[in-house]
Amino acid sequence: MPGLFALDAMIDVGEDRIADDDYLESELDKASIAFEKPRKVKTDEKRLSDFQSWNKELEATFHDYMSTEPYNNVKNIIEESVEKDKQFIVFHEANSCPEFWNIPD
Repeated sequence: MPGLFALDAMIDVGEDRIADDDYLESELDKASIAFEKPRKVKTDEKRLSDFQSWNKELEATFHDYMSTEPYNNVKNIIEESVEKDKQFIVFHEANSCPEFWNIPD
């Protein structure tokens, strides 16, 4: 019987961090500002009447967002932290989402 577990995990990076908290918070704030365009498109009512056009616009704004320096700075910090501290992964929850459960007939 096939099954799927949803696992939530965190990495305990301790004091040996890739970037200091002030820099990371600053980059997250900048990324949040850059995310305003995709957020605005996501709520555009055009999605209900012209999904194809809306979806293309949404994809374009996400592409632009993912090309911003703050997004890439945060992404790199996350990737480097995961790679450097992967031995400190702590799984803290399983089966957290019922939609992942496979209940046999």
